[in-house]
This record gives sequence, C-alpha cells and structure tokens, in this order.
Amino acid sequence: GSVVIFDEAHNIVDSINETYSATLSSRQICSAKAALAMYISKYKLRLSPRNLFYAQQLEALLKAFGTLLSIKQEESIHTISGFSFAAKIDHINLFKVVSFL
Repeated sequence: GSVVIFDEAHNIVDSINETYSATLSSRQICSAKAALAMYISKYKLRLSPRNLFYAQQLEALLKAFGTLLSIKQEESIHTISGFSFAAKIDHINLFKVVSFL
C-alpha cells in the first residue's frame, strides 16, 4: 500500500479549489473577444466549416461571459452547469469547444 502525508492539511480544500478554478476579468474577456473577432474576420474564408463553427461558438461563450459579468457587479462563483444555464449557453458542448482550442 501507499502512505500519503499531508502537511498543512487545513489548506487542502483551498488548494484544490484554486487548482480547478479560473478567474476572469471583464478586461480579459473584452480582449479575447476582440482578438477572436479579428481572427475570424481574417481567416474566415480559410477555416474549415467545422473550425469556423467552433470559433463562432467560442465567440458566443465570450459574449455570454461578458453579459453575465456586466449583470453581476460583485464577485460570484459558478459551476460549469450553473454558468451554462445562467448565461443561456447550455446548448453548447463545452468539452468540444475546449478540444477545439
């Protein structure tokens, strides 16, 4: 068998949460939206239909992030499914978008 020793065990939950979470600012979202819009406009005719589809879905996700951030002025924590329903993007397969990236 194996033995695992945790030093500072009271920090385990915080460490796990930090490992599997991300913080986004409005500025980061706006920057990503602008960069993606430029990318799509420049390469639209060269992208395969599948890649264009996922780039447009990513654009919709960034728009949803921006909209949700503009509605809620305070910090908030969301699960993926909770965010998907709140942002009305639950029809987008996030796993496929991530694999596209």
